[in-house]
Amino acid sequence: MKALVRVFLLMLSLSVSGMVQAQPGFGRGFREDSTNMVKLGTIRLRDGRILPEQASKTCCTVGPGARSVRVYTSEDLVGWQKPQTIFRPPADIWGDIPVGGIWAPEMHADYGRYYLFLTFDTRHQLPEQWRNWRPRVMRASTIPAPASPMGPFTTFTNHSTPPAGMMTLDGTLRVEAGVPHRVFSHQWVQITRGSLS
Repeated sequence: MKALVRVFLLMLSLSVSGMVQAQPGFGRGFREDSTNMVKLGTIRLRDGRILPEQASKTCCTVGPGARSVRVYTSEDLVGWQKPQTIFRPPADIWGDIPVGGIWAPEMHADYGRYYLFLTFDTRHQLPEQWRNWRPRVMRASTIPAPASPMGPFTTFTNHSTPPAGMMTLDGTLRVEAGVPHRVFSHQWVQITRGSLS
């Protein structure tokens, strides 16, 4: 019961921290990788999700770090190791379209495998544009598969996981009746009213 209360308090803290500190980056004040420990109250993170790791008996949470993904780890949900960079996309991950940033990463485990759901953001404009409207760019959910929460990572394709012409973001995993489903948001910039798929 105490563990569940700690998880709830941690999730609440991460949500509130994100609303108060709406800023780019991951772990305000922790720009460099480090093995030092920090208290939960010093972490500023949006879109937090906790992944318990059975093998190491630790928990981790991931977040964006400019053009990378960084991870905090903890054994007790109170003290956390400062963020470590675990993923930087190769320069050619989407061919000649450079990735400008990474948004809303989430780590999931299913059937003994790990999946890193994230959104790549670029400035590469899609062929179809509307006048007097925000630019439609290549921005899409992608799912690299790491061997462990710390990597190394393998990508399934050299384009986004949903169809390459769709502007998608905030991908996540939902398992219903033992069947895994990839869920993502089709961005309103492209379709005027966003939708979940």
